Amino acid sequence: MHRFHQTFILFFLLFSFQSYTQQSLSGTVTDSLDKPLSSANLLAVPKDSLQEVKFSITDNKGRYHLNLKSIPYTVTVNYMGYTKKEFDIKLDEDQSKNIILQEQAESLEEVVLEMPMVVKKDTIIYNVNKLVTGEERKLKDVLKKLPGVEVDKNGGITVNGKKVTTMLVENEKFLVEALN
Repeated sequence: MHRFHQTFILFFLLFSFQSYTQQSLSGTVTDSLDKPLSSANLLAVPKDSLQEVKFSITDNKGRYHLNLKSIPYTVTVNYMGYTKKEFDIKLDEDQSKNIILQEQAESLEEVVLEMPMVVKKDTIIYNVNKLVTGEERKLKDVLKKLPGVEVDKNGGITVNGKKVTTMLVENEKFLVEALN
């Protein structure tokens, strides 16, 4: 089995949609002129470090949706050229929250970012080195640390509620059924 200390590529196609019993946080992300911000990143980090990090990316109308457990989270909203916004939340019921980001006053010449994940259409590319501690012993342990990835008790993998049908590990096709 390949070592998982290099870039981990995950391809998936829509097959099914799982329903969640968690609480829903949704709304829009806009600028101060009420213009929707497409592709803004929302990251919900649980206060309990043993719980799973959740994330969402806004659509072309600035809409987002997060399925969260009824535990405290710190939600961070980022968009290039805008000041990051952060807030704490604990949902006991579904909630709508619209977020307004302010443009940054200062500009930078060049910024080099090492992103732990990149989303391109139906593909998510994970840089596993940025997301794991090295203490994981099984692929299932590594997958559970990737934002948006869930592994059920039968070994089925979903990303943001969509069943994974194809996965590449170090650019080699990896059978999802091999995890079961």
